[in-house]
Amino acid sequence: MTLTIVGVGPGDPELLTLKAVRILAAADVVAYPVSSQGSFAARIAAAHIGAAEHFAFAIPMSGDGAAEAAYDAAAETIAGHLSAGRTVALLCEGDPMLYGSAASVMARLAGRFAVDVVPGVTAASACAAVSGTSMVRYSEPLTILPATASAERLRASLAADGALVIYKIGRHFDAVKALIRAAGRDGTLIARATLPEQEITPLNDAPPGPKPYFSTVLVPAASSDMSSRPAVDVDAPVAVVVLGPSALATARAAKATLAAAGIDARLHGLVARVEAEAVDVPFAAARHHIGHLFATGHTVVGVMSAGILIRAVAPYLADKPAEPALLALAEDGSAVVPLLGAHRGGGRIATLLGETFGVAPAATTQGEVRLGVALDDPPAGWRVADPRPFKRLAADLAAGGGAAPDPSLDFLASLPAGAAPIRSTIHPAADADIVPTYVARRVALGMGAERHADPAAAVDFARAALDAAAIDPRAVAVVVSLDKKADEAALAAVAADLGAPLRVFDAATLAAQEPRLATPSETVRAAVGVAGVAEAAALAAAGPDGALIMPKRVEGALTLALAAAVRPITPTVGRARGRLRVVGIGPGTARWRTLECLDALARADAFVGYTLYLDLVEDLRGSQSRHDFALGEETARVRYALELAGTGRDVALISSGDPGIYAMATLAMELLDTGNLSEGARRVAVEVVPGISAAQAAAARLGAPLGHDFAFVSLSDLMTPWEAIRRRLEAAAVGDFVVALYNPRSRRRTSQLTEALEIFRAHRPAATPVVVAASLGRPAEALHHTTLGALDAERVDMLATVLVGASTTHRFTRGDGRIHVYTPRGYEVHP
Repeated sequence: MTLTIVGVGPGDPELLTLKAVRILAAADVVAYPVSSQGSFAARIAAAHIGAAEHFAFAIPMSGDGAAEAAYDAAAETIAGHLSAGRTVALLCEGDPMLYGSAASVMARLAGRFAVDVVPGVTAASACAAVSGTSMVRYSEPLTILPATASAERLRASLAADGALVIYKIGRHFDAVKALIRAAGRDGTLIARATLPEQEITPLNDAPPGPKPYFSTVLVPAASSDMSSRPAVDVDAPVAVVVLGPSALATARAAKATLAAAGIDARLHGLVARVEAEAVDVPFAAARHHIGHLFATGHTVVGVMSAGILIRAVAPYLADKPAEPALLALAEDGSAVVPLLGAHRGGGRIATLLGETFGVAPAATTQGEVRLGVALDDPPAGWRVADPRPFKRLAADLAAGGGAAPDPSLDFLASLPAGAAPIRSTIHPAADADIVPTYVARRVALGMGAERHADPAAAVDFARAALDAAAIDPRAVAVVVSLDKKADEAALAAVAADLGAPLRVFDAATLAAQEPRLATPSETVRAAVGVAGVAEAAALAAAGPDGALIMPKRVEGALTLALAAAVRPITPTVGRARGRLRVVGIGPGTARWRTLECLDALARADAFVGYTLYLDLVEDLRGSQSRHDFALGEETARVRYALELAGTGRDVALISSGDPGIYAMATLAMELLDTGNLSEGARRVAVEVVPGISAAQAAAARLGAPLGHDFAFVSLSDLMTPWEAIRRRLEAAAVGDFVVALYNPRSRRRTSQLTEALEIFRAHRPAATPVVVAASLGRPAEALHHTTLGALDAERVDMLATVLVGASTTHRFTRGDGRIHVYTPRGYEVHP
């Protein structure tokens, strides 16, 4: 006989599948686990169970092995029924294959009896349905985890952009909530989904403490959180797309315009018609590529006909508030048409492009055509509290009505006068779904923290303070502090949670606020040089006309104060932490630039590097400043980049190849560790962006010379004594490594390569393959094939990399004349 495992769904009996109902009605035996409260699964299925015999079995949760013994006994009882020719239906809440207890019985019986599984509606699906939560769209990932998973695993999942469903919340709620908020995410708590007593609570509103066992937290994909998504999503760069060379000039001008406005943009080109070197991202299939860009959240500016764009994105149109902007730009720049998402940044981009090309963008939305303003797309410094009443207001105004906006809403001054109120506030508005309300971003949250303060505690402290002050979190324009705290993780967590930038002030600026402080402290002055951090920073951000709305509060290692400005606060007050990205651009060709490299260069506002390397990426420089250094000025170059980043800039330090291989990443780390740097430079954020190394590029050109163990050795003795280099060469030669020799020779260093070759010749056959790879990826690229015995060191220069094979390295020539080199790994290839 067959054991049928039946998923009975999350709780509502009406969610049982037709197949489940049929199986239950015909079963001879219905089995299910029970607890002290009975069987939840049996209660769900009760109305559909026929005249079956019931077999209830208890599974103790003592953790001493009793559960396994109980599953053994239950499995044997079920086996007895099956052996006697009876049909058995084993019930499981939700879906049996997702954390279902039935899996433990199945594992014990699957080898002895046939097993059929009837899927059930999962708790994840039920919770998403009852809460109206759209979890993922298009290619966004979805992860399901139990709350009992390790904190490291939960943090890693929250750090990704995908959606999370967290089961078995119970007593783990407080810890899970803290992790979610520390990650800058939000979610919904659902208890007893689909049951009459179900509870649906926004995560931030859920009180602390244990929750019912059948509770789930939903964390939508980051791109689905429209309350915090900016009008132009800088994390999904604008794609300027061309299908032919005639559109390139216009596309480049469009990209430069967006870059000058601080909008990250990439040039995408159809490889069948456009040289790959001419664009940032080549693609092969136009309709698929444009559709995929749109589906994954990229605003698309197509330098092509509107019809092509519309047909490409049509299959992906589903959720108007969540969709990115789509614009058509004529090849000659004579027309700019925002097709979709005019209120999602498309209108602003259209205005920028219109100014560049001297045309008025086509306006087709009701608000812009009839009112001259997009009510639900306010200027920087304001957020729409709830979009629903603005739709009604736009319709009323279009029908001839009038409005009475708050006097601070000067961007609405052109609206016809009337009685309909339009409110501006920094407080939560219970009737924001009825009265059109803008949240004014004019609150500064000042914060101080002891070193290594707990980020989760900081987020909770900030949220509690805003709640106590009755401040809408969306009204917080900036999180501010003393510059010594620029790298404090707790402050960064608060800024991320509130969707506001973290900005810092120097001690002199904060000292100027001391006459305005409500709670000056000599203890604080002794520690950091000013009488207060939280209050002073908040007041400095709010400006001379601003005022404290919450004096300093202290909680553990944290201090906090709130100040409100008269007008929205510009997010550029003070300075940013600053960021240095050490970027590997590969050996030279644009085709070997990684997407992360392109992203880092597009985000930077300054390029620093050796002149030759800067020349290699000049095609990617738009509004970025350029700072050239000569060969030999490495320390000065890296120090300058760090100090420039320390002023709040986003700096790209350019390295050819990979920045961690004989390049600038090491020097940047050493200066941060031991160098004499300014306060700002010591606290910058640092990222290393890997690149294709010269050895990798040479290996790719040749085949697979690095297929087995290998070593990289630099022959430059400018910073490493030659005796140390010689010992390393001896070790590599004796160890029979394939060796890539970097910096093999220069005008002043002429003997090192000759000596290195002598070392290898003492340990390897003269016929060992050697390749000299020069100027890889550049017009002067050259590959010189020779042997260890025949290599002439005079033919090698500083721009070359020398690959010396191992004793097992082979070289062969194919029918087309191409020479390949490889080092076998040891796989069995002969029959």
